[in-house]
Amino acid sequence: MKVSISLLLLSFALTVSGQSKKHAIEHFNTAIDAFNNKEYQIAVDEYSSALDYNPNYAKAYYNRANALLNLKQYPEAISDFKKALNLDPEMTKAYFYLGYAYKQSGEETNALVNYSRAIKHNPEMDLAYSYRAAIMMSRKKYDKAIQDFSKAIQLKSGQYKWHLNRGLSYLQLKNYEDAISDFTTVLELKPTLTDVYIHRAKANLKSEQFQDAIADFSTVIESGQADHEDYFYRAYAQFILKDIEAANQGFKQALELKADHKPSILNKAMTSLQLQLYEETIKDHDLVISLEPNNPKHFVNRGIAHMNLEHYAEAEQDFDQAITLKDDFALAWFNRANARNMLERPDDACSDMRQAARLGYKSAFDYIPSLCDDFNMATKK
Repeated sequence: MKVSISLLLLSFALTVSGQSKKHAIEHFNTAIDAFNNKEYQIAVDEYSSALDYNPNYAKAYYNRANALLNLKQYPEAISDFKKALNLDPEMTKAYFYLGYAYKQSGEETNALVNYSRAIKHNPEMDLAYSYRAAIMMSRKKYDKAIQDFSKAIQLKSGQYKWHLNRGLSYLQLKNYEDAISDFTTVLELKPTLTDVYIHRAKANLKSEQFQDAIADFSTVIESGQADHEDYFYRAYAQFILKDIEAANQGFKQALELKADHKPSILNKAMTSLQLQLYEETIKDHDLVISLEPNNPKHFVNRGIAHMNLEHYAEAEQDFDQAITLKDDFALAWFNRANARNMLERPDDACSDMRQAARLGYKSAFDYIPSLCDDFNMATKK
């Protein structure tokens, strides 16, 4: 009789287990449909019901964790991924998504650990490499980031973001050639990404490929999405290539977009002088001097513009100020000598020219004989 009772109890237990498993599967399938319809909270509830019937259902924990990820409930997702892995340590994707949940929670170290575990379980998981690389980039470990992005690219081609981030990593390491190559690949895949033209243009500038830089900045400008820096850097490349007129125009355009952009202000003043636009040079240097009132070079440049406009008194004042700021500035002494000569003060002009020569300004030696001899002859008379 006792044997009979035991058999009946065992039979009943097996029946309940079978029914529980059946109900668990039903809720699991309902949850999948809800998830596919982006009804994530319903999915969570249905996976929870499945787990009520079968607490050892690893896939239910894993799927519920993914639904929780979509609801941005990261601590709960982390807990479920861990439970799934406890039940099935070979569930490779769980390591990856656990890493992602940690990353979204701001726990980068734990994220790295789990991305690495995912790679260990499946060395062909391209996403794990790319996500680990992104963390390496954020930590400025660019060599390691490049290694992981390269592996991801090897496993799966055509992913423009991986090329972009690898290119940015190369840029940080001053490997401009490889950076340009990656940015070019990105633009072949996504030709409308304006920022990538800018990245490539700056890499071209750094590698002294100025024509290519100009071409890329021009593409950005023609797109209508350029800012003041794009005009400035194109103008800078034009300046290096001695296209001074185009550079001057570019610095003007940069200033139209950002009137207080100091590099454009300084370079615009310099190119105005080189183009012999003297009135414009004076206006430009008025602003430059207000920004850098202790730089003697700016006073000399403005003084030269005044000289060319025959404003000799104003020129002398500028050269005076330059010498006050830097008393061994030979160019300032030389130019003040010329200004004083035009103001018919040959004694002062001769004295200044001799000082320019003493300071090593070679052209001064050519002027001393005529300038100082004329003064000596006038004195003798």
